[in-house]
Amino acid sequence: MTDRTFPVLWQGSREHKAALARLECPRVVPWEFIAERREACLRFHDQTPERLAERGGLAPEEMLAVLEGAPLTTAERVAMWHLPPEQSVPRLKDALLAWESTH
Repeated sequence: MTDRTFPVLWQGSREHKAALARLECPRVVPWEFIAERREACLRFHDQTPERLAERGGLAPEEMLAVLEGAPLTTAERVAMWHLPPEQSVPRLKDALLAWESTH
């Protein structure tokens, strides 16, 4: 494992960013956490992890879509990408803890 990190994009309204802070959303995750899902990045965002990082990273709900293999239907994908922080941040933190326990 390297010390390289992948950014978690904090975007949206002031209230949205305050919710991310209140929920202690990470600002970065280990590079491998996302890089291991290169194909999902390409499939769901048409970009490599490197390009996504250059553009500011992925929001928590976008990261979940990559990590969980986002549903195939457009409606399900849109629903995933619009999860509120109260749903997306705990799921992201749980996924990160699970990943860290095996790496």
